[in-house]
Amino acid sequence: MAKLEFVKVIRDPIHGYIHLTNLELSIINTKIFSRLRNIQQSATAYLTYPSHTVNRYTHSLGVMEFASKMLQAAFESTPQDKLKKFRKAFSKEFKSAMPDVESMAFKIVRLAGLLHDIGHLPFSHLSEGAIKSREVEIYKKELAEWRDYTSYAKGGLHEFATYQIIKTNKEGS
Repeated sequence: MAKLEFVKVIRDPIHGYIHLTNLELSIINTKIFSRLRNIQQSATAYLTYPSHTVNRYTHSLGVMEFASKMLQAAFESTPQDKLKKFRKAFSKEFKSAMPDVESMAFKIVRLAGLLHDIGHLPFSHLSEGAIKSREVEIYKKELAEWRDYTSYAKGGLHEFATYQIIKTNKEGS
């Protein structure tokens, strides 16, 4: 695996041990990320299936870990000549002289997995449908950017909220 410095371990019943770097730990300790503990992964399904208690917080940790394992498998199964081309293209794209571009790739993939749901509202996708008609009002300050985003990314409200949270980085992590 890439040379990441892990500072904390979380025991997970599905993924086993989830290791965290300082940056990842600082992100999960923010208020905006911690609020995901109170947002159910499957909206109101837990009302019918009481044992279905997965929240967006644990889901995001799991996605980060799983994405990391997938990238590791990709690196291990890729021929060395193709890895050499990847390292060159990656270094050029990210203007990095890092000798270990795999570590940078792991950092990016892990953060993408960790942050992919940061913009979710309570009750997950269910609440997005409820406020669909008010999206323009909600994002009137960013209306041009919202229109560009939705036409380019085909994303919805929580994806744009995720983008805005990461872009503005209000908690300084």
